[in-house]
Amino acid sequence: MNNMNTVNLYIIRHGYSYGNEIMDKVDHELNKIIDDLKKNGNENIIDLININRYNYPELLNIINDIGSKHIKILINKSIKLQNPKLTDCGIDQCLMLKDHIVFKELINNKHIIISSNLIRAIQTALYQFDIDKLYISPFISELPTDSNENKHQDQFETMKNVGNNDKIDYNVLFPWNYGNKVSFNMFLKYILPLIIKEYNVNKKEDINIIMITHSNFIKKEIYPTFQLKPPRIITNNSMFHISFNIKYSFMSFLLSNIKEHMRYIIPIIRCEQVQ
Repeated sequence: MNNMNTVNLYIIRHGYSYGNEIMDKVDHELNKIIDDLKKNGNENIIDLININRYNYPELLNIINDIGSKHIKILINKSIKLQNPKLTDCGIDQCLMLKDHIVFKELINNKHIIISSNLIRAIQTALYQFDIDKLYISPFISELPTDSNENKHQDQFETMKNVGNNDKIDYNVLFPWNYGNKVSFNMFLKYILPLIIKEYNVNKKEDINIIMITHSNFIKKEIYPTFQLKPPRIITNNSMFHISFNIKYSFMSFLLSNIKEHMRYIIPIIRCEQVQ
């Protein structure tokens, strides 16, 4: 494959999940702890809490003597929650955006929609877009993934209550023995060529890809690969449009003409409601 292809990549963070809901509740409890610490001038502990705010095992050690039983239960619940679904509010986010002008225009020009193998990303794709085929891609997940087919098949069973399961294609995922790798470079190297081949795109035609993925992957993998400054805020369902040229040669690729066109931060529905 020696042709130069132009790719329009529309990157979307998944909708609001039960994992996000627990994290918001933890943040709410942490802020109450920090307010109490400020009254007593415990700035060192506040700094430790802020540094380890999302490192929950270490955070548990820091707040062991000062945190409530409630926050410890929430943190332990979050640690054990590995593959959460969307909340009802997260589903409402996706359904509301389905008819939004930005996304309607996008879907009219799509070539392919891909998702990470995590349930919240798959649900986002199914609820937010009218899909002919959803490809589950390796390398673009939030958590380390593995090539255990039974694990993904169990996830497929979980998706039965969402619908459109006959439109979910795991064939790209199953053959790959990619261990724990989460890498945008590996996606570009190994998966994007399959997408180009699948659609038999000639060198004059742009390739439009909608990728449903995760905030850390967007910040730590996609933007650094393009040498672009990552967004400071990536709310659920936010979308980012980056175009680039890619040329493949034997076991390598060259990126050029990289442009960021849009950062669409979703303001429509807020699910962060803490009781």
